[in-house]
Parts: sequence; structure tokens; C-alpha cells
Amino acid sequence: MTDIKRNLTMYDSLQTLVNLGVEINSIIDVGIFEHTRPLMQLFPNVKHILFEPDHHHFDKIRENYKALEYELHHLALSDSDGEGYI
Repeated sequence: MTDIKRNLTMYDSLQTLVNLGVEINSIIDVGIFEHTRPLMQLFPNVKHILFEPDHHHFDKIRENYKALEYELHHLALSDSDGEGYI
């Protein structure tokens, strides 16, 4: 019987991509809040394109991503048209 790791984390899943040699040219991160640490750790040398609708998190995002190349967009993304309030 093979030992299958259960409850993989985001980091584990992304590390698998790295181990397989999958070429990652940019990161698109939607609803970033303050950071997505596994993406930052595993892909520090690619551009991170960040979408966050709540501008109250922007100072913390800028601080967390200051060592990385990134674009920060004040925008919510969804699979449907509409308006909302935060």
C-alpha cells in the first residue's frame, strides 16, 4: 500500500508544481486580503497580479509585497455581473 498524504496544504500543492518543473510566469491572486504566503514563498521571482476590493488592506499588502514585483488592483472579481458593498 502506498502512503498517500492527506489534507494537502496550498503550499504542498504548489510545491508539487515546482517539483514537476511547471513553468510559472506570473501569479494572479484574487481576493488577496493581506498576502498569500505560499505564493510569495514559492514564486518570489515572478510578477504577482493582485486583486483586492477592500482598500483598507492596501498598506499591509504593499508592506508584505515590497520585495516582490507586483501590481495591485482595487477591484473585486466574480463569475457574474453585479454590484456589491464591502
